[in-house]
Amino acid sequence: MIDDLLKKTLDDDLPPDVAAAMKSRFDRFRERSRRKRPRPAFRALLSLKTAWAAVSVLMLVLGGFLQGSGSPNALSGRIAAIGTAQTVSRLLTSAETMSCSARIQRSDGTVLSYEIEWRRSSGTSVAILRPDGTTIGKFEAAESGGNLDPALQDAASLLNPSAVRDLLSENWRPVRTSRDGGGEVGTFSALAPDGRTVLEFDVDVGAYLPVRIRRSVIALPETGEAGNRLWEARLAF
Repeated sequence: MIDDLLKKTLDDDLPPDVAAAMKSRFDRFRERSRRKRPRPAFRALLSLKTAWAAVSVLMLVLGGFLQGSGSPNALSGRIAAIGTAQTVSRLLTSAETMSCSARIQRSDGTVLSYEIEWRRSSGTSVAILRPDGTTIGKFEAAESGGNLDPALQDAASLLNPSAVRDLLSENWRPVRTSRDGGGEVGTFSALAPDGRTVLEFDVDVGAYLPVRIRRSVIALPETGEAGNRLWEARLAF
């Protein structure tokens, strides 16, 4: 269009070299205008909708992949375990009370019972019982500090919710789900960095708090001592 206009209006009035120079300037101006022209809003909106549609399809495909035949696979199980672990950790941090009944086999083979009561306002009290039910003694434990009574060393990881949270801080792996007393319970394993199962525990799925912890090998956090000792605890918050 511009070429025709130049031919009709400039051929008779300007020398060819001047006309060519002006045409060149028109061409450059037209090219700059084309490059700077803003993209129409509807095209931008269309691109945004297309992107969201693609994300939605991806999520649907992923959801189908995770749920597939109705049985959990490794990926969906791992995602569920991570979410549960984070929720349990947060709720343990905010707990106000905790009761724990534990049976721990000591290094000499004796199995003792520990009745633990913790209150955020007053700390921890522990009663230790012999296998015949008689009381060995009652102890008080501060929530923090290094002056833990030697009699409580075996139960150090159960004396308050923070200790339980640290106990369950390893990688989680789902094991199974079941129903207990009308509520759903999820069973998980806690894995050490080398992949060994450190302990197994049950979580009340409704409350997202641990209700039972079992361990066949216990390592004392203060000494690192390990032994093949039975260790089981039941908790309520």
